[in-house]
Amino acid sequence: MSDLSALPMSVKPAVFGQAMIEVLGFESVARKELADPAPTLDHFKSEAKASLTLTLASLHLSARLFDLANSMLLRHYNEAKATPGSPAQQITNVLLGMITEMGNWFSLSQVLTTAKYRSRIRILTFAVGFGLAAVLDLQPVPIGGSATGGKFPYGVAIFEWLVVAASTLWGAPFWYEILKKIAPDIVGAADIRPAGPETAEPARALRG
Repeated sequence: MSDLSALPMSVKPAVFGQAMIEVLGFESVARKELADPAPTLDHFKSEAKASLTLTLASLHLSARLFDLANSMLLRHYNEAKATPGSPAQQITNVLLGMITEMGNWFSLSQVLTTAKYRSRIRILTFAVGFGLAAVLDLQPVPIGGSATGGKFPYGVAIFEWLVVAASTLWGAPFWYEILKKIAPDIVGAADIRPAGPETAEPARALRG
């Protein structure tokens, strides 16, 4: 098994787009077409579609990915054909346009995936917080002994558990900052590190 620690933590959109162009066979087709003494955009399009069909069969790509790549190829082909320029420049523009579009699609999918993951984590955190509050019978709001608490004990209990569950959604940094504002002396004292060997030596050096 390969060492996964050597793999990058993230992939740049342009790198992803370039990789997809290579996997689908568009780059190799473009290189062959540009090596021809008389390249044409139409011949490149037909060869690129044939390469995409071959890749679909060999790599077992999904039909949806095939349709997306095919429509992307046709769209950038039409844009390049409507733009004045040499066939070599038009073919290059098709590749660059597809790389950019695939990179943008990758970035958008990453953002949506991250948002979906965070949403699920928040729901799970809320559920765990509510469950722990119910099991431990936490009462952050002291209204259990009031008249309202006597009339609606279950409603008050559920409300207090909801308060605990909701408080978990803000995270530790939020509540730490709140505590610093409410009790700065207590929290500030916890931040002060005792003088150890690391801090004592510079102090002696300054005095001596």
